[in-house]
Amino acid sequence: MEFAIYTLIACNLLAFGGFAYTRARLGKLERALGDLDWEALAGLVGDVAVLKRTIQKLNMRLNGMETADPMAALAKLPQLQQNVTPMAAVKKRGGKWLIWVVVERVIWAVPQLAQS
Repeated sequence: MEFAIYTLIACNLLAFGGFAYTRARLGKLERALGDLDWEALAGLVGDVAVLKRTIQKLNMRLNGMETADPMAALAKLPQLQQNVTPMAAVKKRGGKWLIWVVVERVIWAVPQLAQS
C-alpha cells in the first residue's frame, strides 16, 4: 500500500514539474514576441513571396533557354515517325469477348475457393 502512495506522489510531482517547465517556456515566448513588430513581419512575408515568384519565373526562363530549337525538333519529326508502328498493323486483342471469359472464370473460381 505504501508503494502505491509513494508512486502516486512521484507522479504528481512529475506532473507539476512538467507544468512549471511548460509555463516557464510560454512566459519566455510571450516576452520574446511582445516586442515583435507584426506589420514588419507581414511585410517580410510579402517580400519573400515576391522573391519566390521572381525566382520561379527566372527558373522557367532559364529552362526555356535550354530547350532545343523548335525548327530542329520539327526537322527530326519524320525520322521519329519511322519508329512508330501504324495502328492498322497492330492486331486487336481483348474487347467484350475477353472480358466475358475473365468474368466466367472468376465466377467459376469463387465457389471453389469458398469450399477450400
